[in-house]
Order: sequence, then C-alpha cells, then structure tokens
Amino acid sequence: GGDIFDPRAFDVTAQGIAEALLRAVERLVPARVGVATAALRGASRNRALGAFRRNRDLPAGEAAVREASVDPTVTVVRADDLERRPIGVWSNFAVHPTSFSEDNLLFSGDNAATAVRLVEEELAAGARRRPAEGRPPVNVWTNGAEGDISPDGDPRRLGGEPLEHAAGEAAQAHLAGRRTAEGILRAWRSAGRRLTGDVDLAARRTFVAFDGTPAAGRPVGPVPVLGAGIVAGGTCSPVPDLAGPGQDEKAPLLGGPGLVPGVAPVSLWRVGDLGIAALPAEVTAQMGRRLRAGLQRGAGRRLRDVALAGLTNGYVSYTSTPEEYEACEYEGSFTLFGKQQGARFADVAGRLMRPLLDGGAAPAGAPEPAPAGLALGAQLPAPRTPGAGAVVREPQERVRRGGLVRFAWRGGHPSVDARRGVTLVTLERRDADGWVAVATDDGPQDITRLAQGTWTETLHVDRCLPAGTHRFRVTGTADRGAGARPYGVRSRSFEIEPLRLEAGPVTVSRGGVAALRARYPAPPEGALLSQPALVTSGRALLRVRPPGRRARTVAAWPKPARGTLEARVPRGSRVRLLGVRDGCANTT
Repeated sequence: GGDIFDPRAFDVTAQGIAEALLRAVERLVPARVGVATAALRGASRNRALGAFRRNRDLPAGEAAVREASVDPTVTVVRADDLERRPIGVWSNFAVHPTSFSEDNLLFSGDNAATAVRLVEEELAAGARRRPAEGRPPVNVWTNGAEGDISPDGDPRRLGGEPLEHAAGEAAQAHLAGRRTAEGILRAWRSAGRRLTGDVDLAARRTFVAFDGTPAAGRPVGPVPVLGAGIVAGGTCSPVPDLAGPGQDEKAPLLGGPGLVPGVAPVSLWRVGDLGIAALPAEVTAQMGRRLRAGLQRGAGRRLRDVALAGLTNGYVSYTSTPEEYEACEYEGSFTLFGKQQGARFADVAGRLMRPLLDGGAAPAGAPEPAPAGLALGAQLPAPRTPGAGAVVREPQERVRRGGLVRFAWRGGHPSVDARRGVTLVTLERRDADGWVAVATDDGPQDITRLAQGTWTETLHVDRCLPAGTHRFRVTGTADRGAGARPYGVRSRSFEIEPLRLEAGPVTVSRGGVAALRARYPAPPEGALLSQPALVTSGRALLRVRPPGRRARTVAAWPKPARGTLEARVPRGSRVRLLGVRDGCANTT
C-alpha cells in the first residue's frame, strides 16, 4: 500500500538521521531531566467505535465507553541544561496524523508537525531563560496507541457560536495540532517541577519472529495476510482459518511471505520511573491499554508508568485486540499475523522488563534481519534548467492578516532543488536595520508546490504576524548551464496590514456588567491555519455615562470562558463602544 522503494529517498532520510545523531553527540551538555504526564481531551477521537465496543474489558455505560475509547495521556521527558534553558522534550500522544484525505498528495507532517512546531516555538520564546545560542529546542514526537484514533480538528461552539474558524483539511490539521501542542506544553511545565540530574537510563532490545510461536495459548499466524475487511468492513470468512493458521475469522485479500517483515524489533526503555515500550505497529487504543497494563504489572512498583511508542524502528501494520479482530473491520483486517498478534508482542516485550530493571542481558530473540535498503551511490547529473530563478508571479501589493499571498518562480530540477538543510523560501520584513526573517516554508502556514518546473509559495498570513513591508526570498539550486549551483530570487515587496475586527452590541446586565463579543472575520477559501472566531485577548474601550454623572472611558477585559469582553459599570449606565484592540494589534 505504500510507494515503490526509491533509494534516493532512502539515502536522504538515512543521511539526515545520521547527521542529526552526530550533531547531537557534538553538542552534549550536562542536563537535568523531568518526566510528567497530562490528560488531553478534544484533540483525538476513536474512528472505529463499533469494533471498540466489542472489547470485553470496557467500563459500563455509553459515556464511559466513549471516554475510554481514546487514550488522553500525553507523556513527556523534558531536558534542560543546568541554567534551566530548554534543550528539548520527547512527547508521546496517541493520534493519527491523518487530517488530510487521500486526495492530498503533498508531503506533510499533518497535525503532528503543527504540534511539534508550536511546542518548539513556545520553548524558545516562553521559557524562563532563552535557549543556548544556536541550539533551538527540539520536540521529538512519537505516537502512542493510535491504531483506531483520528485527529479532532472540528471547531468547538459556545452557545451556538463557533469558537474557531477551521474550514478545510489544512485548517483542521492546524487546529488538531494546536490542541495537541497545548497538552504537550502542560505536561512540559509539569515536568519542570520534577527536574533532576540523577536519573536511571536503560534500554533493552530484541527481535520477535512471527513464525507460528503461540501466544496466550493460541496460534499466531506465521504468514502475514491482509483481510478483505479493508475493502468492505465486516467481511469475515465463513470458514475458520481460511487465511491460514492463527488468522481465525479473516477473509483473505492478499498475503504471503514478504508482505511485511516476519521479524520485527521490540525495545523497552527506562527514563527514571517511566517505562517506554517501542513497537513497530499501529496499536489500537484498547490493545495499547492492555500492553501497558501487563508491562506495568511486570515492573511492580519500580516504574510509575509505562508509555507505548508505536510505529517505532520498523513497521508491520496494525495490532488490534482479539475482539476488534473478530469484527473484520479496517484495523483488524490490517492485523497481519492474526488474532493473537498483540499477545505475541506482549510476551516478547514482557520478557525485557526484568533485564531492563535489573541490568541483565536481553533474552535471545530472532536474528536481526539483514538490511534491505539499497544505497544509490553516485547520482546522475540533474537536467539543465536555464530558466531557473525567473519570476512567474509576484505577490499582490497588499494583504490583510488572515489572508493568502502567493509568489511563483521557475525552479531547478527536483533532484537538486530544495536541498535538505537549506531553507528554500523565507518571508522577510523590513525594519530599521534592513530585512529580517520572520517565517520560512518549514511550518503549517504555507504550501510550497512544484508543478511543471514552477514553484508556487502560498502563505497564510497569521493574525499575529507583524504588520509592515515584507518580501519572499528564495534560495534554490539549479543547473543553468554550468553545473548545479545556488540561485536566488526575491519577490517585490508587499504590505501586510492588521485585521479588521467585528464587534457586536454592548449589553449591560442588571448587576452592572457591560459585555460584548468581538469577532475575527472568516478566513478565505483555502485557508491553511485555524484561528479563533472570538476575540479573547487585548481589550475594548467603552464610553460609560452613569446616571446623573459625567461620562468616562472604561476598559473591558477578556473573559475567555464566556467569549466576551467585560467591564463593571454603575447600574443604569449608558454604554457606547469606542473600539476593540486584540493582543496582536488588530482593531475594529
């Protein structure tokens, strides 16, 4: 179901990982580490409730079942240097990065990338002390038991009124990522109260062979088989084990050795009193809960918690519970080694716990598979693109915050252009000292698309981006006749202007509270970012005339829980709105 193997993609990925590791080793510094969790609801939802309800260990009542259908736990490991400057944070949360439909063919980190970027920006800007020079904080993201968990990027409502503008897949991906980032940051702040320089670190790894070894007293499939339930949900086989040993109800669609590796890595980690189980699968929420509970029992009181990091170090598709498997839906049909695949993972991971805690050697597992990646070696020269660097479309002269601005130019051949480690597009703002970078193409606020040799940069101007004179600067690579060389392009300058807020009428309660709601205008079609619908920052200025007294100006302040701006005024006052200014200097 994936792309055909391309050694060029393999090479650039492997090189990037290796270089990051080497750079990290060069930058090692003494650090303090803290571990914490936070509960996050509203950023994820179970996409397979029918199969989930079949599980026999669920709480009573529909409300409790729905609450249990997702894992709300955000787990973080925070690292600060000895001056309390942030180095980075490892975060773990269960949610599919699948905000976009199958029609979207752009490379994207989806909601997870938004969460990572926002966390890194907050660590860099909002920490008690600024990060060390040239060492921006890093958020290392891993996924939890997200096999049946989708992102939740739907706008919330308050009294029938939307709280966010998030029309379209890109904006919903951004909103889901914003919510996840809030949970990560809450856990990160909590970890700051538990920092220590004395932390137990350990890891043990082995390899599980899906070779027919039984688990929980039942056979495990020795051959991977994809079920017909991925095409028509609920399609089960009328004959037990028609798909082979251990496959039980599965109606076979595709299978055989080599569909996925028959040997997969399993590792267990310890960071202080936190255990981390790393599995190469998309584990469903309830299967993840069972795996974690079993490992926790094996650890006794020596670990406070166990997190599950899925899709790690390899990939053998999904892992559902046996009850979910019996439903023959998507997740169960993609559980390739049969109904007891999860129990097999649990057995192998469980045998790592005692060596992890006691310092012993990991038990012998299957032999490590031989590397299957093929390095390409020498690259063919890129075709010449003599027109690279020519401007195709200039940005419009003016754009308000919340709007879209586009710039297009002729690029180099994709085998050399947009090189890793070099920022392709930078947004610059002019100040008293010249042009200053304020954003790049590495984030959720833009789409950089290549079609028939022309790059088009589409930027959604954030509601808080500084107003003023801006331009795009491009640094690419092309062979224009003298070999692959850098080329540069600059757009004409354009003005970014503040948003115009919309304010409703001022009402005065009998208790003497003047209140109003101010709103952001709806973003344009094709918006890439979500934004609040109601103004919950800044202030409003009111002209208040109490009975029999002179008028005076009063400030109304945000009440985010009610979505209003409020001020106390004498009873019977006549109140007139002078204006609203939010925290980003947008005004009515």
